[in-house]
Amino acid sequence: MSEPGATPDNPPMTGAQVGARRHVTVLYTHPCHDSFVAAARARVVEDLTAGGFDVASLDLYRDGYDPTGEIPEAHRAQLRRTTALVLVYPTWWGAQPAMLSGWMMALTGSGERLDQVRQVVAVTSHGSPRLSNWFGGRPGFHVLRRFSRATCPAAQRRWLAFYRMDSASDADRGEFIESIGRRVVASLG
Repeated sequence: MSEPGATPDNPPMTGAQVGARRHVTVLYTHPCHDSFVAAARARVVEDLTAGGFDVASLDLYRDGYDPTGEIPEAHRAQLRRTTALVLVYPTWWGAQPAMLSGWMMALTGSGERLDQVRQVVAVTSHGSPRLSNWFGGRPGFHVLRRFSRATCPAAQRRWLAFYRMDSASDADRGEFIESIGRRVVASLG
């Protein structure tokens, strides 16, 4: 089957070629581009690029994604070239934003598998403390786990969260932003 967008100058990548290039897709989901989560995304992209990764960004809000619709073909083509998927989003009321949940359900429901994806990393913020998230059953983590098992079955999962966002000091927030890119790079090897 021919990959959409493939041309003689841009042929579809084989699994070996995808792995050799260490291609990372950063999927950002937040309506505000001057938010804490936006700063985390910027740091992740910056540090991945500096670390030698081939980085592409998708932004569900900027791309006008409809959470009740299908995955855009441009996203599917990008995902076919991806060896690691980094999801950057806030946790609202214990779970991913509806925009991201709809995207994950659409991809999972399509039956498309991304067997070349070896890592799925979540970078998120929580207003609540870690213990509250734990006692609440960690719903966001479990949604991510179900999504990655169905869509990227060979992938290892990593959860990198900033807790107590609502009461954290500016210094605590700054420390997380300063370190998050390095932590993502380290988790991808």
